[in-house]
Amino acid sequence: MKKARFKKERQLPIWLKRLGRVKQDLKAIHWPKGEEGFQQALALMALGLESLENASRGQSADCLIEFSKRDSRWIKRWRQERGKVFPASD
Repeated sequence: MKKARFKKERQLPIWLKRLGRVKQDLKAIHWPKGEEGFQQALALMALGLESLENASRGQSADCLIEFSKRDSRWIKRWRQERGKVFPASD
């Protein structure tokens, strides 16, 4: 008579457990088509350039400094969140 062998239960990655929820979210989002996305990018770029041209030199520098601060805070928070999900990535 053979002995019953039990396989260890494999732990599924968190992203695989939530794959259905991610698919639903991605289907609910309106993704622009190529030309539409390109037009949106051009409009945003033109708006940004216009605001920098209209601002005085000191104000535009302040604007860029503020953007840099916000970007660095976002990167720091993103790395912390990534570390929670993928602890061995760094």
